[in-house]
Amino acid sequence: MSRLITLSLITSTLLILIIFPLNSTARLHPGDCRPTERQALLNFKQNLIDVADRLVSWSADHDHGDCCNWSNVVCDSVTGHVLELQLSSTSNLPEQAFSGVIDSSLSKLEQLTLLDLSDNAFGGIPLPSFLSSMKNLRVLNLARSGFGGSITADDQLDNLSNLRYLSLQGNYIKVETLEWLSSLSSLELLDLGFLDLGSVSDSWLDVINKLPLLVELRLSYCQLGQVPEFLNPVNFTSSMSVLDLSHNNISSQPPFPKWVLDLRSLTYLNLANNRFQGHIPEGIQNLSSLETLDLSWNSFSSLSPTSFSSLIRLRLFNLAFNNLGGDLSGAMGDMTSLVELDLSSNGFQFVGGIPNYFSTFCNLKLLTLSDVRLKQDVNQAFDVLSRCPANGLKTIRMSNCQLFGSLNISLAKFKNLDTLSLSKNSISGPLPKSLTDLGSLKYLELYSNKFHGTLPTRFGTLTNLESIDISDNLLEGDVYEIHFSNLTKLWMFRASGNLLRLEVGSDWAPPPQLNDLGLGLWRLGPRFPSWLQSLKLLNSLNLSNSGISSHIPSWVFFNSVLYSIDLSSNLLTGPLPFISPITSILDLSNNSLSGTITNFLCYKPKEDKMTQVLNLGGNRFRGEVPDCWGSWKYLEAVKLSSNRFTGSIPWSIGTSVFLDSLNLRNNKLSGHIPSSLKNCSKVRSIDLSENKLSGEIPWGMTRLEGLQSLNLSGNLLTGEIPEDVGAMRSLESIDLSQNQLSGEIPRSMSGMTFLSFLNFSDNKLSGRIPSSTQFDGFNASSFAGNLNLCGLPLARNCSNVPAPGQDGIGNGEEDEGHVYEQWYFYVSIAIGFIVGFWGVVGSLALSRSWRYGYFRFIDSLWYKFRTG
Repeated sequence: MSRLITLSLITSTLLILIIFPLNSTARLHPGDCRPTERQALLNFKQNLIDVADRLVSWSADHDHGDCCNWSNVVCDSVTGHVLELQLSSTSNLPEQAFSGVIDSSLSKLEQLTLLDLSDNAFGGIPLPSFLSSMKNLRVLNLARSGFGGSITADDQLDNLSNLRYLSLQGNYIKVETLEWLSSLSSLELLDLGFLDLGSVSDSWLDVINKLPLLVELRLSYCQLGQVPEFLNPVNFTSSMSVLDLSHNNISSQPPFPKWVLDLRSLTYLNLANNRFQGHIPEGIQNLSSLETLDLSWNSFSSLSPTSFSSLIRLRLFNLAFNNLGGDLSGAMGDMTSLVELDLSSNGFQFVGGIPNYFSTFCNLKLLTLSDVRLKQDVNQAFDVLSRCPANGLKTIRMSNCQLFGSLNISLAKFKNLDTLSLSKNSISGPLPKSLTDLGSLKYLELYSNKFHGTLPTRFGTLTNLESIDISDNLLEGDVYEIHFSNLTKLWMFRASGNLLRLEVGSDWAPPPQLNDLGLGLWRLGPRFPSWLQSLKLLNSLNLSNSGISSHIPSWVFFNSVLYSIDLSSNLLTGPLPFISPITSILDLSNNSLSGTITNFLCYKPKEDKMTQVLNLGGNRFRGEVPDCWGSWKYLEAVKLSSNRFTGSIPWSIGTSVFLDSLNLRNNKLSGHIPSSLKNCSKVRSIDLSENKLSGEIPWGMTRLEGLQSLNLSGNLLTGEIPEDVGAMRSLESIDLSQNQLSGEIPRSMSGMTFLSFLNFSDNKLSGRIPSSTQFDGFNASSFAGNLNLCGLPLARNCSNVPAPGQDGIGNGEEDEGHVYEQWYFYVSIAIGFIVGFWGVVGSLALSRSWRYGYFRFIDSLWYKFRTG
């Protein structure tokens, strides 16, 4: 029997050897990688730059050269063909990213179905030309990998008829044609986000419409510009579930795309950051499968609350930053699945405060109601939000909601809260002790309220805090080291505008991560705080009005990352130190600094300074203003007022093409106004008053069409007011008083429809005051002290003085021309009113400063510039 079994085994073995003879391509171990594909991978690796050695296993010596066991390689378990290459660098660490060249040997992986090279750094190389030959590919992910060049021909990515997933998002590719897409008939997901589709903005939708199986389309940041209103027929009506056209500057001309409202299978719709306007279409209620709806950062102006009544599956609902308004009290009661809700920066209101049905939003994690008019006691608002048994709220933003009362409700129920913003309300009383129960809290904004009392010492127990802004309240008392003892993660602490006093030792070690520190109005002096030296990451510092009366240590300005410095309204003395070239904002106004500014301004003249705001007003600087402004080319605001500067205004100050505000008032400057100021085309405010400037007003100044405020009063200017001053259509305020100007007031000023302040008093002007609606609003004091001026509003009539440009002898032709001029003038007033009114009111309606604490600081600096 045993001999029979042995004979059978020998026979079977011989049969196998006959059927499968041994040769170079024999496969005795199913699943082993094929030699040709192993060599292709080795060639591919050889041309890659792999700094992190992520492909160290790709070696002939590793596992007997079986590439199916190499990292990031997936093979068919039977045939051994390579099916997937997963080479994404998802760690977000630059050193983990691949770079180099994509070798064409990859084309030999004929059975490859998935190629993922996303999040790498290929340095602008074009897409590999061999990709179109990989006909079995189903997934191609090249997102954010640094590919460049352009897609200009249909044969670069065509032939991939089996492809279902294609992402080129986040590369530097310009798309010249999209016709190749029409051959990808199996495509289900297409992501071209951040690619330049401007060249195909007229045809992209027609091409996309040829993909009947498309489920997900993402075209954010593609410079589309416009979207057709109609698409007939819509071939992907039943399949499309995700549509992202955000950040494309799409206008409402043509109107809102009606075809979007036919996509009844949509679960995700993102149209944020475009220019849609008018009414939000009521047809949006037909998209009852929606789970995400983002219409934020558009110009929608109206809606019907019932438009959203059927969207009960919504998890994310964002209408922020539009021009919407009205009462939403009954609009969202059935949206119990909401996880994120943002209605901020509109004109919405909830009559009676946050509706009680919010207590049923027990899935809610993010709630942003900033700028929604609640007119509610803050405790009532939190009571509604605290009723869910397992409160999962992580973010509450109710800034500028007209909340009032003392916050004394327990916050312990909000144990998951990591962001709390209640700024710009009228909340009073002490800071609630229950704040310290919020152990997960990272970001706290309570600025611009009426909180009083002291800072709770248990603040230091909130170990997860990263950012605090309690500025502009009524807090007082002492703050000690214990308040910061455990705040090791804190990177922003803003508490300016409170009467607090810091009581710490000179060797105190503040939170090491601090990069934004605001202690304006605190009592810190008289010495400059030496503990600041330990803050190596500090980039924004506000110690204004804090009682410091010492010199400024040189190390302050040579901090390598400090870009914003406000030391204004102290008693600082001594000369002005050099500053780091990266300093963007420097405010040293209202101190007792002295000496010249030549060394400061002319230090390293060939080195470009990044400074945008320079405020040295209200000090004791003397000498000439040096002619070294060429390296300060990014300046937007310069204030040197109320010092003791002499000499002339340097010509190079007019080379600052970004200049928005120039204030040199109340010095002893002399000479002519430099004609180079005409180059400052973006300037809105010029104040050269209370100096000893002479000569004529430069004719080029009238080219400054964006100028809103001009003050040249209190000088020795002569000559006439430039005839074409009326070309400065944006001018709102002009003060030329207390000079020696002569001649007539130019008739062109009659068309300056924005002009609300005018002072020409105490000059040598003569003739008739122009008659217009604009001039009729000024009183006599605006023209007093000009002995030869006449006409309203002065008491001196012009019965014996011919009107400017007339000789007293009329004729029909002149009368007809005069009538025409009057008609044109009144029409211009009407147009000016409409543009001016809506320009101002519209801008105010779109105010978005609530979420940027940085801009609050900039606003305070601008106030100093415009009121100094």
